[in-house]
Order: sequence, then C-alpha cells, then structure tokens
Amino acid sequence: MIDQNPSSASPPDDSNFPASPLAALGWDAHWAAAFAAHAPPGTTPARVIARHRGRWVISGAGGERDAVLAGRLRHASAPEDFPTVGDWVAAMDGGGDGAAVIAGVLPRRSAFVRKAAGETTTAQVMAANVDVALVLTSPDDLSARRIERYLTLAWESGAVPVVALTKADACGDV
Repeated sequence: MIDQNPSSASPPDDSNFPASPLAALGWDAHWAAAFAAHAPPGTTPARVIARHRGRWVISGAGGERDAVLAGRLRHASAPEDFPTVGDWVAAMDGGGDGAAVIAGVLPRRSAFVRKAAGETTTAQVMAANVDVALVLTSPDDLSARRIERYLTLAWESGAVPVVALTKADACGDV
C-alpha cells in the first residue's frame, strides 16, 4: 500500500549531492558514485564547459572558473584522456593565478571522437557524456548519406540520435 500522507514519508537522502548548481549541469547518483570511487581526497566535482589549448573552464558549486591540469595528470595521460567539454572532473584550489587544478577525470559514459588532423591518426575527443545528439537538416538540403554518417557517429559515441528537420516553412515541397 502506498502512503498517501507526504508528511509521514521520510525525505530522500540527498546528503551525497552538492548544491543545485551541479544538478543543473547533470550531476546525479551515477556521477556521485563515480566521484566517490575515483576522485582524489580534497577535490570537489566540476564539469568542463570549455577547453582552450592548455586551459579549461569548469563549472561547479562555486560557479565558473579557469582550470589547468595537474602535472601528474598531464604527463600520465594520453591526449584523448585529457578532459574535454562535458567531462566531470575532480578539481581543487591551487593555481597561483587563481585557477583551479584538475586532479582527475571521471570515467566517461559517452564520447564523440574524431581522427585528429596531422600525419599520424590519433583520436580527438570532441565532447563527452552527451545523452542525446540532435541531427539537424533542412528538407531542401536533405542528404540520406550525410544523415546516415551523423547517425552512425552519434550511435558510436553512446548518445541517442534524434533527426530534426528545420526550415520546413521555407521549403517549397515538404
């Protein structure tokens, strides 16, 4: 029997979840468990929202801030393991210029990967932990082969693709 009196129900235990800024970024029980298992002591969770060569912008309970990689992480990781947009990281205070230090990267649920340009073909992660990928196209420029390539890329990344037709009102023959 379901208890219809909400005042007698015990509140959910959300003591493992940081304040709402993380929840708005996608923080959930899965990420809390991953953080507890992989994060070094003294770190807090944050999400990578931008990457600029050797610097990152992360967002956490304290808001947005610049970040750099810990030396141990920079030298022990392959470039495709470096944090990218969408990754959850373990960050700590410490940069002399006020930047946070990324001490660890939580395991990814999904990753959009392409071959990096250059003489050697290495993997380049474009985005991580994407749940849904929108494939947008106009009915005037409909290419089944292009859509198939994008759908394949989305499925291989671990995201669920959704095809959306845009500008239908500007199309002569929908």
